[in-house]
Amino acid sequence: MDLTSLTKKLAWLTPNKLLIGVISILVVAAILVVFPPLTIQKGAWVWADWTGLSSEPDVSIVTETIEKNGEITTIKRITTKEPESGATLIEWVNTLIVPFSLTVLGALFQQQQEKRAEEQAELDKEIANINLCEEALQAYFDRLAELLLDKKLSILSKDDPVQEVALNVIRARTLSILRRLGEDRERKGNVVRFLIDAELMSKLNLSDADFRNADMAGINLEDTDLRGADLENADLSDSDLRGAKLEKANLLNANLAGIKLENVDLREANLKNTNLMGAKLLNANLRSTILENANLSGARLENANLRSARLANANLSGARLENASLVNADLGGAKLEKTNLLNANLSGARLKNANLLNANLAGADLRGADLRDAVNMNAVQIEAANNKTEAMYDERSRQLLGLSLKISSG
Repeated sequence: MDLTSLTKKLAWLTPNKLLIGVISILVVAAILVVFPPLTIQKGAWVWADWTGLSSEPDVSIVTETIEKNGEITTIKRITTKEPESGATLIEWVNTLIVPFSLTVLGALFQQQQEKRAEEQAELDKEIANINLCEEALQAYFDRLAELLLDKKLSILSKDDPVQEVALNVIRARTLSILRRLGEDRERKGNVVRFLIDAELMSKLNLSDADFRNADMAGINLEDTDLRGADLENADLSDSDLRGAKLEKANLLNANLAGIKLENVDLREANLKNTNLMGAKLLNANLRSTILENANLSGARLENANLRSARLANANLSGARLENASLVNADLGGAKLEKTNLLNANLSGARLKNANLLNANLAGADLRGADLRDAVNMNAVQIEAANNKTEAMYDERSRQLLGLSLKISSG
């Protein structure tokens, strides 16, 4: 039996049921201690009189001899006396245990009924919320459709004040509906797709918008203003965000696999635990961006600005970082297996405990880089880098590399 099956079988053992069971056991144990069911009589264990299970009547036989007319007559008198005792076990069962059991069963039944009522209430609440969300979304679509037809935004010039007013109204309504939808992935995605179809997405200022959990996979968000937007847990896989503004955006745990982010401004954005596998970030501005534990395996980061970026424990296996700036970046514990760091600027970068297996450091600037405790590093890699004498190494690495250079130990 696996753990899952065992867990399901024991799921009915709620804390209340366990408490009732423990109390029942303690009560029975106390009764048996105060009124032991077995006693020793004549060296043998016998049931106590109160149990009523094996009590035998007290039988006495009296024999008398009577002489009458010279004849002797023997008279035998047998007296049977039932033992006097308190209530028997059967009576205890009838008076205590049966009512107690019925009480326990009643409590359990009531608990089950209350649980079912709570579950039904939760289900009714969820259904009501879904209906409200659907009504609110439909009202949003209807109102925006009226605005689009009434103001004819598609033919208004960019500098037309009417367009500016209309876009402000649409922005306000959009921010409101996104907050109203909460964590509804599908409906939030529908809002975005509606705005794209209406050619409004790139025109709106959606900074600080709530896109948490939104399903936006595979859509075109080029040049969209998402500064400070909350995109936590959003699915943006295979989407196109080239030229988008994402400064200080929250992309925690978001799925950005295969996304196009060329020339995107992601300064100080939160990309912790984000999936960026195979993402295209060429020329992207990632200065001071949080990328801890992010998956950047196979990502394209050529010429990217990662100055002071936080990449601790990030997976950069097979990533391309040619000519990238990693000045003062934190790469502690990062996976850099087969990572291409050709001509990358690693000045002041922290690479403690980073895995450099087969990483390409040719032409990389190691001035002030902290390579102490880096693993799978070899002399060929270091010799191919620039300013290797100004990097920091631990004693073991210096001996392993066999460098005859004067190397700072930090």
